[in-house]
Amino acid sequence: MKFAQTVSKEVQQELHKIYQQHACFRTRQRAHAILLSQRGYTLNQIQDILQADRDSISVGLTGLMPTVSQGWMICHAQGDP
Repeated sequence: MKFAQTVSKEVQQELHKIYQQHACFRTRQRAHAILLSQRGYTLNQIQDILQADRDSISVGLTGLMPTVSQGWMICHAQGDP
């Protein structure tokens, strides 16, 4: 099973804010996927909840740390994963 790396309380708060307020849908969805993973949801459960492609969710949960300063939460052009 894949899960997002454990993140600090501060990062969780940042993700929650992004999930609720960010202008870009894909960015909100990424933050939501990480938050769900932190709560113990499996990849299949997150896929069902978000109605998103499993591979896109998987990439978002592994190898990408969710920090604005690293540019991970920047909204990409339409069609980009």
